[in-house]
Amino acid sequence: MLIVMLFTVCWIPYCAFESIVRLLRGFELIYFSTDFVPAHKFLYLLVTFNCLLDPFIYAVRMREVQRGQHRQNLNLYSRTAITGH
Repeated sequence: MLIVMLFTVCWIPYCAFESIVRLLRGFELIYFSTDFVPAHKFLYLLVTFNCLLDPFIYAVRMREVQRGQHRQNLNLYSRTAITGH
């Protein structure tokens, strides 16, 4: 549920903004405007924040992901001990 909520909060405003701006540009109602730059930057940061946060949420909240990560670590350490690399 947390992943879906975070996705919604971060991506829906960005997609809505981009869709509206492209639609208005398509009908030639607006051209490039520096007025939109701060809003675009903020919404892009929200999307980036979502992409950065998702792996950590999965790692903390999902046992299967935790077990898989533990197995990968064990495999990596056992190979390193055997080969010395």
